Amino acid sequence: MADQDWTPAFPGQRPPFRPGNTAALTHGANSERRVSKVAAEIEQTARTDPAWPGYLDDPAYTAAVRSWARSEAIVHLLGTWLDAQDIDAWMVSTVDSTTDTEKFEGGARTRTRARRVGSVLEQLRLWEASAARQRQRLGLDPLSRARLGRDVTAQRVDLVELLTRAAEQRDRDAASAPDAAVGGRSAPSEDGGKGASR
Repeated sequence: MADQDWTPAFPGQRPPFRPGNTAALTHGANSERRVSKVAAEIEQTARTDPAWPGYLDDPAYTAAVRSWARSEAIVHLLGTWLDAQDIDAWMVSTVDSTTDTEKFEGGARTRTRARRVGSVLEQLRLWEASAARQRQRLGLDPLSRARLGRDVTAQRVDLVELLTRAAEQRDRDAASAPDAAVGGRSAPSEDGGKGASR
């Protein structure tokens, strides 16, 4: 409906909301449109950072990186909203309830469903913990990056050690091979290669 087709029912009535409006939006952490946009910006900024670990560009990490960026986006939106609020608003929990009445012959049944919505501060705490766990799993915080680097280095050292041992064994085998080896084969023994019978 176009604004020119609308007429107020009473003085001071505002026009109807247009599709895609943000009039009812508070912090935006429950708005997929807002979260997706901020998450994409966070991921793009992180990937262009010179400190970004190259292994996270592997397609196997795509879902984990997106999940991490989404958690960081929600933390950002909640934190930004809280910064603009009075401290009393930080602690307010709400209860959403819906009541359904089912009428049938001879009576009616009323059913109420309630859902507690934690305070924005509580939601922020939960999302910060989630983002921290995901950063740790991906090696995006200093301690987990150091541990991951240590593990990768240990694997490389193990591989180098394994290859060195194999080369040393090959050298020992070559040094202890009979002098009569020709073309990689041992010379036949005096009994024609049949071995002495016992």
